[in-house]
Amino acid sequence: MGAGFSSYALKTVLMHLLNTIPLTQWCRKDFQRRMVDTLKYLRCSLDTKQLKHFVIGNQRFPMEITLPSDFRVAEAPNLFQHLASNPHAHMKAMQEYVHLLQQLQQILT
Repeated sequence: MGAGFSSYALKTVLMHLLNTIPLTQWCRKDFQRRMVDTLKYLRCSLDTKQLKHFVIGNQRFPMEITLPSDFRVAEAPNLFQHLASNPHAHMKAMQEYVHLLQQLQQILT
């Protein structure tokens, strides 16, 4: 990982996808599709400079997991707020995304 993304941000992307893509589509044979989904979600988050916290303020958070009600109704923090307020950080994150994409293409081909 480089300076553009924290492991927490990447885990957050993954958690959002786990919450929206049916578990039956998370098999070994689906690995490349899920990687593409992860990269698309990350790219969209970078483009909008917005990555919402997975737990706080997530109306789609699984009801099976008990949380204080304030967590569900709170406004979700933007984990990419620093990208929205700092053009240089956003540019660096976009470069990091391209680098990550290139590395993954080499691994997967």
